[in-house]
Amino acid sequence: MKKLSIQIPLLLTALIIVSLNYSANATHVMGSDIFYRHLTGMQYEIKIIFYRDCRGVAFVNPSNGTSLRCAASSGTSISLNLKLQSIKDVTPSCKGAAAPCDPQNTFGTGTGVEEHVYVDTIDFNTTPFSALLSCSDDIIIQTQQCCRNGAITTGPGNANFFTYALFNFDIQSTNNSTPTFQIPPIYKAYINRPMVFAIGAIDTVDHDSLSFEFDEPLNAYNSGISYTGGLSYSQPFTAYYPGSFTPPYSNPNATPPIGIYLDSLTGTIIATPVNASQVTVLVIQVKEWRKDAQGIPQLISKTRRDCQIIFEELLSNNLPQLSISNPGIQPVGAGCVTFVASDKPFVAPPPAPVIRNDSLTVTLIGANVHLQMTIDSTVIDSSSHTVYGRVCYDSIWSTYSDNNIYLHVRDNSCAWNSETSRGIRMNFIRSTAAVSPMYKNNLAVNVYPNPANTTLNIESPKLLTNCRLELMDINGKMMHTQYYVDLSTTTIDLSQFSAGFYHLRLSSDQGNSYKKIMVK
Repeated sequence: MKKLSIQIPLLLTALIIVSLNYSANATHVMGSDIFYRHLTGMQYEIKIIFYRDCRGVAFVNPSNGTSLRCAASSGTSISLNLKLQSIKDVTPSCKGAAAPCDPQNTFGTGTGVEEHVYVDTIDFNTTPFSALLSCSDDIIIQTQQCCRNGAITTGPGNANFFTYALFNFDIQSTNNSTPTFQIPPIYKAYINRPMVFAIGAIDTVDHDSLSFEFDEPLNAYNSGISYTGGLSYSQPFTAYYPGSFTPPYSNPNATPPIGIYLDSLTGTIIATPVNASQVTVLVIQVKEWRKDAQGIPQLISKTRRDCQIIFEELLSNNLPQLSISNPGIQPVGAGCVTFVASDKPFVAPPPAPVIRNDSLTVTLIGANVHLQMTIDSTVIDSSSHTVYGRVCYDSIWSTYSDNNIYLHVRDNSCAWNSETSRGIRMNFIRSTAAVSPMYKNNLAVNVYPNPANTTLNIESPKLLTNCRLELMDINGKMMHTQYYVDLSTTTIDLSQFSAGFYHLRLSSDQGNSYKKIMVK
């Protein structure tokens, strides 16, 4: 029977095996994320995050390998002009430890990880991006670099690094922003220990539904990289399988967990790694769904977390453990779930002392005025450091969120912290009135700011005629109605509106638009 360890890096992890010698052309790409965010009209911000092994060469602007294109066309890709927004050392070092990536973006500084963030703002109404308005298929945002780390032992090592996100909707009539990954990557996973990790993908803008699945690492679009040693993209490392159990069987509730389990609703991965010589690549694809006018969920975006993981033994620390209560099916309304986070002291063979100096940090992902965490008590004794708490939500959150609650726990072990994270799906019974009304969306109308305070601006890129503007509360009660013979811009006074979510519907001769807005 094997033990288990935690730390699963989704998106970046691990560095290269210590014995690996880097040359001037040493590989350094450990993973990447791509997000896009709707700004106004036909303008979008595209953000690309790369993760760099600080023992590798310096990272350069990836614009020459980053572009947009129509998936249905063989035409030339449109390059992005990425601007470096930030470089940050994200190594989970213990407090007081020296930063391993100092000076930043410099070859061979130490065993650590840097986050490099690049952004560009595009407007589909302007050249050259307006050429994509005629695209009859997905619009692909893609980026690539040479190369994946040579230390990868499961097949993708030294291959070209390629990843992408896509617009899967009509950008002329439907605005959207991708979900973002709110939980930081974990850089190492430990053998014979339970590995529990959630990437914490949430949609804080449109509150669309999400699903999660394994995906393959790529060296080009639609060109996957094969694994070796009997592994695959859904079994990217060797996991604990006792007796006659074999892949793809998994049991995340076993002690220790059997196989590799991915919760398709929360993106939580549970497994027991067993091979300390492996360095692998793990890719999770996040699909975003929105209901159409007939109430049928439609795929509107995809994004991926592509990350490298190194597995090793954990010799002088115990991993934090996290459990979250799940109350089952609940009516819409306010409520709470409880959680327990604990960390047992490491007991070394005598005469070494028991190590009890680990502290635990518990973070609620996506916390806001509608979803909040309370620490009820913290108990430190000879057996464990334990944090008891609650996550409470109100009727706004239970009505309009994607209903996933994520917690992230991190200790202060040296030299590297240990981490675990978990998500649970809340199941709410919603009445018909509480569900977002189905409304055909075929107008590119910009509504801002969202969330709003005292005023809401509505802006159309073209003149609309015979317009009806409606604003309803979450139960369908009409809060504001106004008619316009012609409309291009208007403003709604929200100063008397209570905080919460509302439906905005606009109908006209030219089409219709439906938006969800939030009033602070």
